[in-house]
Amino acid sequence: TFSLPDFVAEVQEMVRPTLQAYLK
Repeated sequence: TFSLPDFVAEVQEMVRPTLQAYLK
């Protein structure tokens, strides 16, 4: 089954390092 919270958490974990590296 598709779980939106799990999906959001997974996306955030992928995006956060890239976003932090971009903002630094």
